[in-house]
Amino acid sequence: MRKYIPLLVITTLLWLTGCQQNQDTTTTPKINVQLSFANEFGGQPLQLNTLYTTLLNDQLTLTTFNYYVSNIKLKKADGTIWTQEESYHLYKADDQSNGQFTINLQEVPQGQYTELTFSIGVDPLRNSSGAQEGVLDPLNGMFWTWKTGYMFVKSEGFYYQNNKKQGAWVYHTGDDASYQTVTLSLNNVALNASDNRIALKADVQKMFGGFAGDATQLKAPTDGSSVSIRGGAQSVLISQNYRQMFRLNQDAQ
Repeated sequence: MRKYIPLLVITTLLWLTGCQQNQDTTTTPKINVQLSFANEFGGQPLQLNTLYTTLLNDQLTLTTFNYYVSNIKLKKADGTIWTQEESYHLYKADDQSNGQFTINLQEVPQGQYTELTFSIGVDPLRNSSGAQEGVLDPLNGMFWTWKTGYMFVKSEGFYYQNNKKQGAWVYHTGDDASYQTVTLSLNNVALNASDNRIALKADVQKMFGGFAGDATQLKAPTDGSSVSIRGGAQSVLISQNYRQMFRLNQDAQ
């Protein structure tokens, strides 16, 4: 003879199980984590109006270098994923920061983490939502006025030949196809109240290519003319280059 469990009992058991799961989550100690980026160019701190040499042996300076970091996620050793809400951050190179950029991640559960994921750019949903607020405010100079959407990386400067300033270069990436996601192994790092920093390096030299696996090589014109890439297919290739410029900063761990 079959015994039937009343629906009320099943519902109660499911509710209690859910409460227990929520309790396990909420009682995990939370900490603030510093996600720091050391932006550099071939090992030198990134600064504006400083002469650098690309891997293609071109000399150049940067007058502007900005990029968006968005949708940050941390994966725990047990497979659970912490996701930052409203995750949009803007780095703007200047002479004072010496290439340093820090993002504060709040209310991160303590534990061991195996993976960090973030994207360079603005995701398609928000990229097509028109002008917004905060770091997505057009006043930050990262919103294209001639169409809906944001510049993901805004890089500008001048090429030099024989120590003389030549044509300007402008590389503005955007469009959904240039939205690049970076995934880095954290080697099962333990994040807790006393050790709560994840340090990264970003080598802007890689944006110009000249390394194994590059998607494009941005060689300087030999006639001193200017170069302007503002979106389009070439900007997608540039974005594939700079996706590879991020790595863990072992020196700062």
